[in-house]
Amino acid sequence: MMDIRQILVTSLALLALLPSPLRADPLTPEEEQFLLCKNNVGTWIDSTAAVNVVKELGYEAFKLTVEKGCYEVTAYDRDKNVFEFYIHPISGELLLKKRKPRPLGP
Repeated sequence: MMDIRQILVTSLALLALLPSPLRADPLTPEEEQFLLCKNNVGTWIDSTAAVNVVKELGYEAFKLTVEKGCYEVTAYDRDKNVFEFYIHPISGELLLKKRKPRPLGP
């Protein structure tokens, strides 16, 4: 007869062979970028520095928030298209630039 320890070890070994049901689909590039902002340890750059990253690219920043651990700077280009920029809060690196759709209306 098997004792409880042998049953437990055998069960755990069999469980390790099963595929993980936690994440069936791969991460999108956007999700991968946000993983870089998770669990930040260190001193964050000043929010003005995050805005300056966007200004140096020629955009007019009008909103700053923290989203998913990153600085999110919302800005206009010269044609008044709206973009969101995700800046790493410690390195100041631009991680993602995303164009927002124009609102419908007159």
